[in-house]
Amino acid sequence: MAGRVFPWLSVLLVGLLLQANLSLASISAFGSTIPLNQTVVFVAGVSGFSIPTEIGLLADLQSLLLNGNTLSGTIPTELGNLNNLEQLFIVGCGVTGNIPSEISQLPSLLSLTLSNNNLDGGIPTEFGSLPSIGSIDLSSNTLTGNIPSELGLADTLEEVVLDNNQLSGEIPIEVFNLPALRTFTFENNSGLTLPVTPEPTPAPTPEPTPEPTPEPTPDTSDAGSIWSTYLVAFAAAFACLVIQV
Repeated sequence: MAGRVFPWLSVLLVGLLLQANLSLASISAFGSTIPLNQTVVFVAGVSGFSIPTEIGLLADLQSLLLNGNTLSGTIPTELGNLNNLEQLFIVGCGVTGNIPSEISQLPSLLSLTLSNNNLDGGIPTEFGSLPSIGSIDLSSNTLTGNIPSELGLADTLEEVVLDNNQLSGEIPIEVFNLPALRTFTFENNSGLTLPVTPEPTPAPTPEPTPEPTPEPTPDTSDAGSIWSTYLVAFAAAFACLVIQV
């Protein structure tokens, strides 16, 4: 018996790891085993379980794809421990509760899709600190409150999809100004309003430059009269001198 591997033992260990109330057949939907060094987990078409908190132990996980399942419970905060996670898709699974702000602790996250669920509460302001995020899709939930202006801090963000929620308030201009943004949709949020663009302040009208005052033209008429008087006096004196001689 030494060295013999029991196939059921690995399945049992996975069951203990996940702490999920699943049958062994349901666990096979995960591919029978989920080793701790797994990089991709894809689950579709299963029902009757919640996302286990132990999912946060999969330190090498890069993609968690839970699409089209019927799940119960909330999104575990332990997802914030997955430092290598690049893709987080929980789509059409019926999960409830708030979106955990711990997701903002994922330094490698590129795509976040939590659409078509029953999530409520607000959009975490901390999402603006995701350093690598390129796409956020939170559409078709029951999210409320404002779109946080902090999203405008995520310079790598290219796509924001917020359709079919209950968001309200003025859409922050900071989101429209994202340098990489290509897609931003927010249909069917009756409480949202577009940002009011302030009227540009008109430039002050410059004061007219005063015309330079022309320098007065010197009046030479008096000078001419003086010289004429001198000349007449000089001529008279000269004439007297000649007569005396």
